[in-house]
Amino acid sequence: KFTSQAWAQAFVSQLADSQPASALSAPAVPLPLGEVASAYRSASRRLLVLGVGGMLLPAASEAAEGEAHLPPQQVAALRALLLDETTTVLLVSGRTRADMNRLISDVTGPSPHGAAAK
Repeated sequence: KFTSQAWAQAFVSQLADSQPASALSAPAVPLPLGEVASAYRSASRRLLVLGVGGMLLPAASEAAEGEAHLPPQQVAALRALLLDETTTVLLVSGRTRADMNRLISDVTGPSPHGAAAK
């Protein structure tokens, strides 16, 4: 099935296969926020790929299983993104499925519409 979520999963997989590990862990380069915000506002469809470990939460190795919780500001921001029908959010993580299901339910409630796990 050709969806933005399937495309993102294939893209990330191909990227990981084609790049040396050192290139994938290179220091972050600051984005031109004005340009990014303008492009985001003008897009008719959006795909946000967010790394959970090290971005939204400490890396999985730094927190005990099941103890990590998203801060209230991040929960509110993710809820707003999920309510926007033009935005697809893909969370990428090395955490266990149980840990991710708990984190997702913190944002969406116990029955997330459109949530998927692999």
